[in-house]
Amino acid sequence: RQEWASKMKTYNIAFLGAPSVGKTSAIKALKGVWYASAPYVATMGIEVHPMSLTVKGEKVTVNLWDISGKHPGRPEGIWREQTIHATCLFFDSTSPPTLHSALYGWTSFAQGPCWFVAAKIDCPTYKPSLIEFAFLRTNQEPFKITAKNPSGIEEMLSKVMLTLVPT
Repeated sequence: RQEWASKMKTYNIAFLGAPSVGKTSAIKALKGVWYASAPYVATMGIEVHPMSLTVKGEKVTVNLWDISGKHPGRPEGIWREQTIHATCLFFDSTSPPTLHSALYGWTSFAQGPCWFVAAKIDCPTYKPSLIEFAFLRTNQEPFKITAKNPSGIEEMLSKVMLTLVPT
């Protein structure tokens, strides 16, 4: 069993964004933990969450790199030691400063293909204009997710993985 697991292709996906934009909640939802069932604990530094998936008929390991929004400056350590295959740049769809933070991350240190992720779209203060602004700046439609509905988060991860795994 260990021999089979060691032959699986591994992909590293960085989750970047300001503090409290939903990076950790998205990972918990992917692992089947409902967002309100566990107390909120801010990520300190970097936490790596491995998952096994089947993509295009191939079993792969995906390491989701949950990078603290309070991480000072560019998270150099992961760039030197690991290949980041894709970056998901999270922003809170109710907070313009978090979109500016995501845009900064995109131009400063995102690696591989990048996707913008608009979290908290179920909040009463949701601002569709932020989604439109992100699209105009990046020419890509951001994923729209809420931790209350993991299917959107699963769809996001599936689309990211479909672009990474060769046919």
